[in-house]
Amino acid sequence: DLCGGCTPAHVDDLVGDDPARPPLSDVDLGAILGAVAAERFTVDNSFGGQAFSTTLLVVDVLGAVDAEGFVTDDGEPLGEWARTAITSALPGTDIRFVSPDEAVQHEMAAMAGDPTEPGDPVLRLAAPAVIDGRLTVTSSLWCGSLCAIGGAHVVERADDGTWVVTGTTGPTWIS
Repeated sequence: DLCGGCTPAHVDDLVGDDPARPPLSDVDLGAILGAVAAERFTVDNSFGGQAFSTTLLVVDVLGAVDAEGFVTDDGEPLGEWARTAITSALPGTDIRFVSPDEAVQHEMAAMAGDPTEPGDPVLRLAAPAVIDGRLTVTSSLWCGSLCAIGGAHVVERADDGTWVVTGTTGPTWIS
């Protein structure tokens, strides 16, 4: 590790990037989050990439990443561009945006067997960061008491201007 104690930089703070780039627009941020949400929910999930639910609860906060690689529930609220892009990226999925408290209450009630809580999956997204020169977004998907997956996806702008997930970076965790 040549950088010693490198820490991820928030994507709008690209000091030292060569060439320097301006901060992401709301449209780009939304498109990036939509691409990651679709990848985590429909492809890179703990069900081998197959559909497992028609409903998805999305925590309405753009979290941070803690030292263990989990997405925290503290951060900036998801903007309207992000909400629209996430919904558009998952056609046919009933998306509900929930507060961090609502997500935790839902998860706890579902694990306790509360019949009024169907155990719908919960998606958390972290703010984009530049790690090792690559734009990454960490996400987690809870799907039950012993059912969850998380990690960071690498996102790049395609030649046509869209944002696409091109792989993963760092550790992935699964339960």
